[in-house]
Amino acid sequence: MILNKMLHALLWFSIVMWMSSLAAIPRLPLCTMNPIQPKPEHLTCIFYYSDISSNYTLTCNWTAREEAHTGTTYTLTRKSKSGQIKGHCTSRNGSCSIYDVPYAVPICLELKAENQKEEVKPVHFNTKEILKPDPPEISKVEPIAGKKQMLRVSWKRPHSTPKHAKLKCQIHYTATTKNHTDYANVNESEEYNLTNLWDFTTYIVVIRCTLVVSRVWSEWSAKKTGTTEEQAPLTVNLWRIIKSDQFTNNRIVHLLWKECKEFPCSGIVNGYRVKYFVESKASPNHTKNISDNNVTLNLTKEAHVISVTAFNEAGESPEATLRIPSFHEETDPEWIVSLKASVLEEQMFLEWETSDLEIQNYIIEWYYEPDSIKRSWQKVTNITKWTSPKGAFIRFKYYYVSVYPLYKGEIKSPRSTRAYFHEGIPEEGPSAEEVENIGKNEAIIKWKEIPEAKRNGLIMNYTVFYKAEDGTEFGETVNSSVLQYRIKSLQANTKYTAHVMANTSAGGKNGTATTFITSQLSVLYIVLTHVIVGIFMLCLLIIGILVARKRHALKNALWPKIPHPHITMIFNMDQQPIPLRSSPSVDETYPAILEIQPCFKDHNKLELPNSEDCLKGTDGIAEVVADSKGILWNREHEALPSTSYVEHDCKSPTMKGISICYENKEAQEQSDSKEETKINPYLKNSVFTRKFVVSENLDQNTKAANIQPVSMTSGLPNSNGQQYVALETFQLFPTH
Repeated sequence: MILNKMLHALLWFSIVMWMSSLAAIPRLPLCTMNPIQPKPEHLTCIFYYSDISSNYTLTCNWTAREEAHTGTTYTLTRKSKSGQIKGHCTSRNGSCSIYDVPYAVPICLELKAENQKEEVKPVHFNTKEILKPDPPEISKVEPIAGKKQMLRVSWKRPHSTPKHAKLKCQIHYTATTKNHTDYANVNESEEYNLTNLWDFTTYIVVIRCTLVVSRVWSEWSAKKTGTTEEQAPLTVNLWRIIKSDQFTNNRIVHLLWKECKEFPCSGIVNGYRVKYFVESKASPNHTKNISDNNVTLNLTKEAHVISVTAFNEAGESPEATLRIPSFHEETDPEWIVSLKASVLEEQMFLEWETSDLEIQNYIIEWYYEPDSIKRSWQKVTNITKWTSPKGAFIRFKYYYVSVYPLYKGEIKSPRSTRAYFHEGIPEEGPSAEEVENIGKNEAIIKWKEIPEAKRNGLIMNYTVFYKAEDGTEFGETVNSSVLQYRIKSLQANTKYTAHVMANTSAGGKNGTATTFITSQLSVLYIVLTHVIVGIFMLCLLIIGILVARKRHALKNALWPKIPHPHITMIFNMDQQPIPLRSSPSVDETYPAILEIQPCFKDHNKLELPNSEDCLKGTDGIAEVVADSKGILWNREHEALPSTSYVEHDCKSPTMKGISICYENKEAQEQSDSKEETKINPYLKNSVFTRKFVVSENLDQNTKAANIQPVSMTSGLPNSNGQQYVALETFQLFPTH
């Protein structure tokens, strides 16, 4: 007993020691085990006829659960019902084919991955259910004579299908002119009639077929096209543009039309027939045959009715009529109260309000060239909000949009607005045209407006940039209606560069630059200088004209003619001048003094005329005295007329005792001019020639004192300091 217990204790001790030794041994990494092979799934097979082997081929495809092991080799095995292997194939890409498979027999397929030890569940197929035939071949697609809107499609049965197997096919046809597609299913037939087609429309047709019991379709056949028969054209969509002729006050009407959007054209249109007549008169119709889709008519102010008919070889379309109101009807009140336009991504949105709720139909017109007859229009019904079709508007174009109400079939006055369909940066900037009024500290820059086709948006404002050479650039913003700007605070005699930028909501575009140099002097200074010089030159001109016309008067005033001082006769009259009285007494005798022109040209020679000839006819003694006013007085105190020159005969009784003779013909011609006597301002009584007639008492009057030089009202001093009267001719005539 004790021995058994000791043996048990030793055994347990040895077990514990062995366990502790195992714990002390370092642990090694686990061994690399063979990976678990992914199981294949989604096995699909197709049974079709192969031209290579001239027999049926079974092609299968599958996918693995784990994509990381797609490089694994798979084996596909076909077995009979008894489990006998009839064929197999291997693949690493998830697809393989087994050839020489009979038709219409059940088959069993097993797909197993490499080193897979698990049992694989077999998949059972029937080749009829997975048979995929070749695509059929369309032989023709043609219209049926006398049948409208119909095409007959014929095709050939695929040769890869069993002869007695029933087929079903599907026809797919699409209109080339419209985005319209439809299908047609056909059973057990090799031709089919497509109905309810559009007139004179080309269709594209394709076909695919399969067995009635199969669930796999063939590929689509090659495309084949066919066109339906031509029919008479449909009614055109008619529109008009009315303009006034400013010369004749008539109206120019542009007619436009297009085929209806709802229907394609029924045939090839050979032409159009336009008819028009005055509505109020039973006048014959005016007819025009044209080939275009627009025409221009010159109409009077009356209301007209216009119709357009399209025709071809199959017939004529129904008439599209349009009424042109009279001139007075065009001034009717507005039927649309307001109109708003906005842009929604790639479409234009319109909203309007009408003053008459009975109006249900409207025509919307839009275009972007103001003088163009290319218009787009669309008729709408029972709406006051309109969204344009996509692609109807072009980006960055400034559109004219109008809404015309239709009231009882008549087109009324429209409501119009303008809007950009999206805005962008202008294509080009405004070009600086010229710089004017360049002064010392300012200049005016002008620029041209950007053409509307290149604005790409609404011009909000312009910015004028300018800077001096090697200087800082400055900018000024002005309104979009301004096309010139006065730049101020410039430096004198400095070269500047300036350009203008046009701004839209999307950005700005700079225009061409221009350069100019400021003046050294201000414009005001230059103007004042020119004005002063002009006034000075005008004064000189006026003075020159006055001098030319008054040269004789100015010459006598500035440079008077002074008599020669050496030709004198001295009278000794007690050194006193002889007083002149207005009424001399009887006992006194004074010399008569007359101012006359010289009798000879040479004043330097003293030549006295012969007085004896002049005194031969005198009778008696008379004294004539000339006072300072030029009036002659005789002895009887009778006043005689005073003239510059006295012309008389020496024997005349009127002037007794006075003899004045002219020595030459020149002096006599000068006396005829009757010029007024000119009094010398220096010597009033100095004359070129003086003659004195002395009476019989002259000796008594002159004996008392020596005769001294006679001094008149004014005189000049002689060499002795006394006054004298300078005489060119002085002569005393004794009384006989």
